[in-house]
Amino acid sequence: MPVIDGSTGVLYVLAATKENGNYIHRLHALDITNGAEKFGGPVVIQGSVAGAGSGSSNGQIAFDAKIQLQRPALLLSKGVIYIAWASYNDHGPYHGWVMAYDASTLQQLAIRNDTPDGERGGIWQSGCGLSADDSGNVHLITGDGTFDANTGGRNYGDSFLKLNRDGNSLTVIDYFTPFNQQELSDEDSDVGSSGFVLLPDQPGPHPHLGVSAGKEGKIYLVDRDNLGKFQSGGDSQIVQSIPDALGHSGFDAPAIVKQLPTVSRPQGLIAARRRNLDFSGPPKILDVNLRPAGFVRRVCDPVAIGGESSMCQVKGRRQKGLQLAIAMHWQQPKRAVFVCAKINLFH
Repeated sequence: MPVIDGSTGVLYVLAATKENGNYIHRLHALDITNGAEKFGGPVVIQGSVAGAGSGSSNGQIAFDAKIQLQRPALLLSKGVIYIAWASYNDHGPYHGWVMAYDASTLQQLAIRNDTPDGERGGIWQSGCGLSADDSGNVHLITGDGTFDANTGGRNYGDSFLKLNRDGNSLTVIDYFTPFNQQELSDEDSDVGSSGFVLLPDQPGPHPHLGVSAGKEGKIYLVDRDNLGKFQSGGDSQIVQSIPDALGHSGFDAPAIVKQLPTVSRPQGLIAARRRNLDFSGPPKILDVNLRPAGFVRRVCDPVAIGGESSMCQVKGRRQKGLQLAIAMHWQQPKRAVFVCAKINLFH
């Protein structure tokens, strides 16, 4: 998916083509009024990192446009475009890549491979873009792949990553990896199948939270200031996890609607309504309401319409699916968050 800079009227989009047998990815910057290329674009995506992982040669891993697929939407943060890749259905010696480009010149600023000495670790996120906090740190989640960061390695499969760009480097400054990472990877039950949403700031011990879910059906609520790294035997170091919350499924695109923590789905709409919640104590997920939805259509992002209800239009081709509502409570009185997700759209 593209991203638009509203202040300049420029749309940034990645195009993947096959030309005379060669596979090419290009970053375009387009004037939204006439489609003209801007800033000398487009630029061809290329790069390499040091590593001994799959597909490496002479101690280097080159970005392979044939097997890498841009899965998440583009992110524009503080004048920088971030692009991330996974693969085409796990084919080939792929890796998870993140690249940063100057939004005004299209010059490549930084490049990162999340499994340089291993394999896979694609960045999927159900098409959701990477997230950026107020400090410009970039948050993402990787899928199945090699993980050894807890023992001094450089591989971050099945992990929540917090990246900081310093010059031409994208550095992991914090991470969280579930205790059962190896099992998740072996069974193709990876985290990273869902988007990662940054929740609104609030007072208390965990002012900066994030929420996501994985294929295992588990919901993770993490503290973005202290993600928790890796802990064998359990994930008690994070704020909260809810096993089996979604069944064996977690292909979600979360969104936030204030004061709307529950959901129903009448005739092609998702309606969210407030419930009685306890607004004392630290924030935590109170309730997960999951029910079969029969044949539903693809869910777009919900838009609040005021009062105590909100509706989300549903469009696209009909698919089997489920509906999800996550109720959260906060120390701030009379405020809750509703997370709406599209789930199991293509099973």
